[in-house]
Amino acid sequence: MCRYHSDKKQITNELKVAHGMIKKSLVLLARNSSSLEILKHSKQAEGRLQKICSMILSNHIHHCILPIRRQKDIKDPINKLLESFRLVQKYNLTITNSYTHLTQVCRPSSCNS
Repeated sequence: MCRYHSDKKQITNELKVAHGMIKKSLVLLARNSSSLEILKHSKQAEGRLQKICSMILSNHIHHCILPIRRQKDIKDPINKLLESFRLVQKYNLTITNSYTHLTQVCRPSSCNS
């Protein structure tokens, strides 16, 4: 299993920023802040986490999959690449399903608080 992370310091910093954003959302929730304010901060954290996932996936492709391809074993990197994309697709589907659920449940009259 490949564990090389060339951007480890940058990923660590980004995770700390995302952690701070999530903590801010928790504070806002504890203070009974408006739903829109909590949602705004939560979406910012979500965007940061998506950026981090992209960085990790890019790193994985460049340092784990492509070197295997250079070893002439073409089947293994293709399967590993497909596995990586399936994981990203699953993550994006979860986000899409959450948004769809919110738009169906949350009506303007009930979600302005």
